[in-house]
Amino acid sequence: MDGFGDIFVADDGNNAVKEIEESGTIDTLLTAGGLYAIAMDGGGNLFVAEDQGTTSVFEYFEVGGFTTHRQLASSFTFNYITGLAVDGNGNVFAADYYGGLSMRLRRPAAMPPSTPCLPAA
Repeated sequence: MDGFGDIFVADDGNNAVKEIEESGTIDTLLTAGGLYAIAMDGGGNLFVAEDQGTTSVFEYFEVGGFTTHRQLASSFTFNYITGLAVDGNGNVFAADYYGGLSMRLRRPAAMPPSTPCLPAA
C-alpha cells in the first residue's frame, strides 16, 4: 500500500502488477513473467521478484510511471523468492523458500538504474 491508500497486487495469472486505487479503479502498472512477490518503499518505488527463466529482483522507479528499472539480484543467489520487504531505511529483504534463507540486498542510491546490485555482506 502506498501513502495514498492504493494497493498493489502481483497478478501472476496475468503476468502483471496492478494498482487498485482507493476509488476502486484498477490499473496495470507493468507486465512481467512469473511474478513471485512485490514490495514498495517509502518513495513509491516498486520491487518485484519475477522468474523469466531465472529468478530476479528488480526495482521499478515510480518516476516515469514504472518504466525504468534496475536488477538488484538474480538466480546466482536465489532459488525461489516467496517474499519481499523494504524497511524504513530502504533496505530490501528477500525470502528464498528453497534456499532456506532471507537476504538483505544492497541498494546504493548513487547507482544508475541499469546497474545490478549485489547481496549485502
